[in-house]
Amino acid sequence: MIAREIKFRALAHDRQGNFEWFYYGPRENPQIPAKYLFVKVFDVMYTGLRDSKRTKEYPNGQEIYEGDIFPPGTRTRGEVQIVCYDLEQAKYKSVPLSLYNSNAGDGGWTGYSLNPYSEIIGNIYENPDLLEANT
Repeated sequence: MIAREIKFRALAHDRQGNFEWFYYGPRENPQIPAKYLFVKVFDVMYTGLRDSKRTKEYPNGQEIYEGDIFPPGTRTRGEVQIVCYDLEQAKYKSVPLSLYNSNAGDGGWTGYSLNPYSEIIGNIYENPDLLEANT
């Protein structure tokens, strides 16, 4: 069995609306500059998968983290899909927006197995407009 790489990213916001991602490992604290302290920080975990995007910036695909958004698919009836960790089944899933909104906070997600053959179009923190466009 191959162990997946465990790492996190934190999105820090300052009072002027600027934000920046900081990446760190399980035994590290993110090194976040003072201008971001005491504002808002979101910690999300790496799924161990990469999407299908192959660019100069992402030659092996973009890393998939909790809260990332995939485009609408045929099985989601035109809704975007959000990457969530299902505590009950102990696995990552892509959850259609309507189910994400109805399940938020209980840890058991109704959704689909995570499909790395799609491309990330954003995340719930930086791109809330992607969620609004699908409501």
